[in-house]
Formats: sequence, C-alpha cells, structure tokens
Amino acid sequence: MKVNRAQERCLGGVMVWAISHDTEDARYSKALALMLGRKASKGSIDNTEKPGTWTKKPFEQCRWSNCKESCPKGWIHVGRSDNDGHDGELMYDETGCGGDGQHNFCCPPDEDIPECGWYNHGNGACQKSTSCPKGMSEIGSNQMYCNHKPMVQTACCTTESNSMKVYGQCTWGTYPDCDSKPSCPSGYHDPPVASSGSGSGGLQCNNAKTETGLELRSVQMRNYCCGTDPDMQFTDCIVYRNIGSPIKDHEGACRSNCPSDRVRVAIDWAFEACDIHPVGGQATCCKTTYAEDTWKPNENLDDYKETMADWIEDPYCPSPSKVLKRRELSSSSTELAVRADKTDSLTPEGMLIRILGSVGTQLMLDELRKIWNRAVRDRYFYLQTTYMSNYIRNNWRLDYEGPVAFARKILCYPGYWAQQIEAALSSDGDAKPDMMNCTYAYLCFAEGSCGDDGDDGTANAKRDLATLFSLHSNQLSHSSHRHHHTHHHLSRRLLEKRKSIVINIVEKKTPSDSESDGDSDGDSEGDSDGDSDDNGLIDSEYKLEVPAHPQIPSLAQDNPLRERVVELRERNNCLMGRVVMVEYKASRHDKMDLELEHVLDKNIYETFLEGSALGILPSGQISKYGPIPIRFWDEMSDTDLRKEPGVPKHPGSRKPQLGTLFERAYECLGSKFNDDIFMITQNEINDAKNFLFRFEQKPGENSIETRSSMVKESKRKSEDEWIDDTVVIFSRIRASFAVFSYMNLDETRTRLNRIIKDVYVQFKFAENVYNKKHPGEKVQLANYWLEYMTDHFAKVVSKFRTNIEGMDTQIEGLMKKHDVEEKYVVRARGLMAQFKEMANNRDVVRIDTTGFPAFNSPITDDDGDEEMGGT
Repeated sequence: MKVNRAQERCLGGVMVWAISHDTEDARYSKALALMLGRKASKGSIDNTEKPGTWTKKPFEQCRWSNCKESCPKGWIHVGRSDNDGHDGELMYDETGCGGDGQHNFCCPPDEDIPECGWYNHGNGACQKSTSCPKGMSEIGSNQMYCNHKPMVQTACCTTESNSMKVYGQCTWGTYPDCDSKPSCPSGYHDPPVASSGSGSGGLQCNNAKTETGLELRSVQMRNYCCGTDPDMQFTDCIVYRNIGSPIKDHEGACRSNCPSDRVRVAIDWAFEACDIHPVGGQATCCKTTYAEDTWKPNENLDDYKETMADWIEDPYCPSPSKVLKRRELSSSSTELAVRADKTDSLTPEGMLIRILGSVGTQLMLDELRKIWNRAVRDRYFYLQTTYMSNYIRNNWRLDYEGPVAFARKILCYPGYWAQQIEAALSSDGDAKPDMMNCTYAYLCFAEGSCGDDGDDGTANAKRDLATLFSLHSNQLSHSSHRHHHTHHHLSRRLLEKRKSIVINIVEKKTPSDSESDGDSDGDSEGDSDGDSDDNGLIDSEYKLEVPAHPQIPSLAQDNPLRERVVELRERNNCLMGRVVMVEYKASRHDKMDLELEHVLDKNIYETFLEGSALGILPSGQISKYGPIPIRFWDEMSDTDLRKEPGVPKHPGSRKPQLGTLFERAYECLGSKFNDDIFMITQNEINDAKNFLFRFEQKPGENSIETRSSMVKESKRKSEDEWIDDTVVIFSRIRASFAVFSYMNLDETRTRLNRIIKDVYVQFKFAENVYNKKHPGEKVQLANYWLEYMTDHFAKVVSKFRTNIEGMDTQIEGLMKKHDVEEKYVVRARGLMAQFKEMANNRDVVRIDTTGFPAFNSPITDDDGDEEMGGT
C-alpha cells in the first residue's frame, strides 16, 4: 500500500531503514523485492555462512521391486550367477504376488553389481532353513519351487559392493523356534531391527506358545539382526500391507510391496492378519544409514570463481560510474569500461568488499581470498590480499574511505593500484614512491620554479566583461544616458589601516556617448570623465576602502578562528583531495604555509560590481534582474545609509557602522571586526581556490606542456626531474579537489550562506531606499546578487569538469609524443582516469547553494531594526 501510494506521487525509490532487522535468510528483503518486482540477492553475507557443508551421501542398497513393477529408472536388474541359473536369467521372486507379477532384484548403476543367485534348490529337495554360500548374504527366500513344504531355497548375493554392504552386516535369528533367546546372536545389535513369521519370505516359524506350552494360532517371529555399527544398519523398519496395486482376484489380500524409498527385508505370509487369504503377505520395509561424508562446496563460491574469471580476462569497472569508456586491453588506457554488475553480491566487487571488510565467517573469507588471489596473481601480483591489507594498514584511511570505495578503485584501475601498492610497500621509511607521493609536491617544480608557467595569477575582469558584452551586444538595453564621473569615496571614520582600491563599473556605450567621444572640433579637453574604449564599453571609477583583516600570528588564543584550520587529510596520496578541520597547533602549523581564507573571495564581489551595469551572468546568460543602472551606484556611493530609517546592521563589531553600500557589503565578506566569517587553510587550498573561482585552470596548459614533457631546452630530462615535475602537476590537480571538499565542510558552507545573506540584506535595503526615491524604477540588486552567485558557483563546477577533461587529453598526448615509459604511463593514466571519475561525481565536485536566501526574501527583524517589505 505504501509503495503504491509512493508511486502515485512519482516517488520511485524505497529506502530500507535498517537491514540489520532482517532475518539471516533475508526473508523480509526478498518479500520487499517481490513486491517491488525487483531481483533479490541469493548471496548471503551473514556471519554463519560457510564455504561448504559436509553431507551424507547415502549408498543406495539393492532391493526387490514391487509386484508387477520393473526396476527404478536407470537401475540394473541383477542376473543369476548360480550354477542352476540359465544364461541371461535374472533374479526375481514371485513370493507374495499371488501369481500377479513378480519382485525383481535391482541394484543402483553407480556401484559394482553383486553376484547373486538362488541356492539350495537341490532339484526340488530344498532345505529346512535358509543358508547362503560363504561370502554371500541372504536377500530373500521362497518355497514355491520346493517339493516339500516348508522346505526352502535361498536368494543370496555377494556383499563387497557398497550397494550390498548393509545386507552383509545383518543376519536372521534361530529357526524354527524363532522366539528363542537371546533375540540376536552375539556380536549383533539387540533388539533386532525387524521380525517376521516367514523370515525373508519362504519359511514358517513354529506356532507361538503360552507359558504353559500350549500352542496358539499365531506363529513365532524370526528376528532380523544387524551389527553394532550405527552407520551400517537397516533402520526405521515398518510393516506395510497395502502398498501398490491389489492382487488380481484377491483384493483383500496383503500386498508384499514397499514405498520407493525403502528396502524390503522380509515377506510375512504366515502372519495371522494375512493368512486368511491363500496368497499375498505383508512386507517389512526399512531405510538405511549407510552413507559417505561428502563435502558440498557453497554454490556461491562457484559463482565467485566464474565472475572473477570473467573479470580477469576482460577487466571492467562496476556500476554506478558511467565515466569510463575505454578498455585496459593495451597501454592505450587504464580506464575500464563500466559493466552492470549482477543484481546480487556474487561479483568481484561483492567478493572484494567482503574480503576488505571482513564480512562473513573466517572459513568463508579464507576461501574468498584463495579465489581472489589465484585470479589476480599472474596479472596483478600486488593486488593479492596480503599486499592490499598491508597497504591499507600503512597508507590508507580505510576507516574514512571504507572497503566499498577501495574495492571499486581496485576493480576500476587494477593496473594503477597494483603499481601503487608495490611502490608503497617497497619504499623505505620516508622515501617517496615515484609518481605516487604528493607530500612535498605542490608548490615548486624540480628546478625551483613555484609559479604556474605563463600565468601571472591575476584575472582580467574587464577583458572577460568585454567578451561577454560582445556576445550579447544586441540584447542589452541601456537604462538611461548620463555623463560619467569618477567617484572618490573616502571614509572619514577609519578604525584601522585599510587599503584603497578602484573598481570600474562597466556599462554599454550609447550613441550619444559615441558622438561625445568623436567630437568634430577635435577638442580632447572636454568635461567627460568616463574612460571609453573601442569595445563598446565605458568605465566609471569608484574608489573603495577594503577592510583590513587580522593576521594569523596575532589571533588571540581564545579566538574561535583558531579552531577552524583546514588542511589536507592525507598529503602523500595524490588522489586524496579530502580535507579535515583541526585546531591550530603551533608545533605543527608554524611549519605549515597557512592563510586566512575569505570564504567568498573579494575579487568575486568586485567582479560582480564591475559587471552589474551590463546585467550579464558569469555563464554568459542575461540576468532576469539586471542590469543595475550606473545612476544607482552614483547615488549609493554618496548616500549614508545609516541615516535611512530601518537600516539593518551589517555584521561584525565595528562601531560606528559603515555608511555607504559599497563598504557595508564589503564588510560582510570579513574584516578585523567580522573575523568569525573567516577560515584558515593551507596555502595550496587557498591558491587552488583562487584559480578555480576565476574559472581558470591550475595547472595551466603551459605548465602541463612544459612540465609533463620529457624534453627541456632541447635536452631530455632525467627520470627523477620528469617525475618530480609530473607529481607537481598531479598535486595541483589534487588541490582543486580539496577546494570542493573544503567548500562542502559544514563550517564553510554555513559561512558562505551567511555572507550571501548578509550582502543580500544590505543590497535589499539599498534598493528599497533607491526605488522609494525613484518610483518609476525597479532596481532588483538583491535578486541579481542571488542569481549571479548561484550562476557563478555552477560555472565553477562545470568549468572545472571541462578543464579536467582537457588536462587528461593534453597529458595523454604528451605521453604518446615523448614515448614515456610504460610503467609511468599506467600510473599517470590511472590517476587521470580517477580524477575524471571524481570530477563527475556530484557528491565530490559540487558547491551547495541551496542555503542561499529565496528570491524576493524580505528583510526581517533579525536583519535590522524593523521588518522591510520585499519587492
């Protein structure tokens, strides 16, 4: 009912709250799968699963068929081997069938066929009691072919075959005084397993007697006794009178037949319940305990072997990743094609997860390790479980990554990880494995250069704006024509030393602007203060005061900022871009390059201002809420918002508060008085963030071209020099991933949301003030800010993914061009393949903007002195 309701509301998934509540045989999971129409795993990962079980494989004993029935399918009808038998004559007995059929003696085909025959017939003379030649055991008897009754002939068989062994352990008791004591001879188990007034079928015991010797109508019962070996017994013997078809013309007669799973050891026609009819007899039917202990392997192990054989022949990357397309069939790639796994856990991935996570019984895990090791030994020697376990203990934060993530990496990039583990285990102490250790590799290349080749580390915002403007020059509208002025806004209430910057808010040049620029009288001394150029844009300068921020060494010991130091979780692993937040420790961090980190970079705010009059988003799309007219900025640069009623406070402890919108919004990004908004990071994280947030690539194309090349100044680099340079490239890529990990920390995300909101509040109040003074205009600066920042971070992510693809292509081309040694090719490609997969993992590369305020959010009491209505 719940599932149907969920599907009605387009909710396609079902979450299991706690699988630990299921039974060991997965009863509830299977029921859920059945209801959902999904396949369920047949595999078990509980702590009771064994690699196999010892089972009893019964040795079927030869037996007599029922009257009018042939031998069971596949069984052998045994021939006569006695001297009185004719050629081709088979063993059969008509006793108890009343002339309506016969019993055939049958043996299973998978054991030796015994030698059998009828003995002691003596041309009809027969014998008084049953007996067999030495080495043979009695299987039946009859008197119908004897001249004088109750004389009898005996059916006997050899007992060397497993199908006759139980017969060989059993014997019939005394006759004709069948009730004599003891019940069973010495050496045989007492009580007997069965008893019959006719023995095996052809005898007739004396009548039973009272204690005074008076004969009764009933007969005595001859005992059938077996040895003392509990595994060599006829057991559970039951008398049957009504199995099979009735005897023709004697429907009430006893029938001498047995169920198919039992062996007939006796026919009793003399028993009083049966002797009222001249034919028939009751049958004593037994089961047997004789069996061999057989090891039955867990059927899951065969599935594991099969899937491992498939994987080792043609390695593939298990779902869910859809990143990888190429095969690792040659040196062309270490990326493996993604293949959908089986719906259960009986796959290489499921097996390796169990091994790494020690899921299951020790016996089962031992078998899984054998299967895995035998499969990988020849091709990926260092992926054997012993080496992986050593690597995990010494190098891998398994408690953080977990066996699932590590198993998938092994299966997707086996060549890379085999070399990685070999390098790690073969290194001495602090010696770094070549191309595998990024501990010291971020800042500087082999020859000492620490910058990015061809990059001065600055962004040309005006150039970018011009590019965007050229793409949309026919779509932008100019709000009004005006004269351009240079604005110098200098605060008179500085509480600390601050630096001044000039920003250039760019707007579209109008026809009147063009006429002014091209004055026919050639007068260049006009009053226009605006700078214009040939790209169709006009700059308006605004001078801002950038608030000072504290220095790390000057932070008080009790400053909470000291508890927000972000560093790489694991420096040596080139793939580990995760970060961890720790408390500042002088003994550790004084030796580390740390920087005070603006969660929202100042240049982003400045770039937003500079392009606001164009109304273009970072992605190049036209804003729904822009452009913001220059007239607005002119007024705001001269308006002291503190004098406006209901002004919301800007964050921080600065007193008195700042007056202009530029400064109030800037204060929201962090300052000496608003330091709770800062974080502290390692230099390489901050540096990588600077490039990422400007949509730039680090390492740049020039660095990759220069450093990943085997050639330097027309000479081939030494191997060590090339390795050092290449590891720097990889460590800088790793640092970019660290930026996303940093931005997704709760502490970072909380501060980003707060900054966006605080700036939004200041912008919202300013636009309300402006729109009230200019009823005909509807400036939506606050919404534009939200739209711009959301678009900005989306572009950061998309641009990074594009850059990773580009870097992979460039590095691939350089390795081919310079004929890089195969072992390094495998490692480099393995790293880049995993970088690409990480880049396309939306849980890894993302910046969460869902905590930003909603568009048109009003200013609330929490933001200022009174409620301010939204636009």
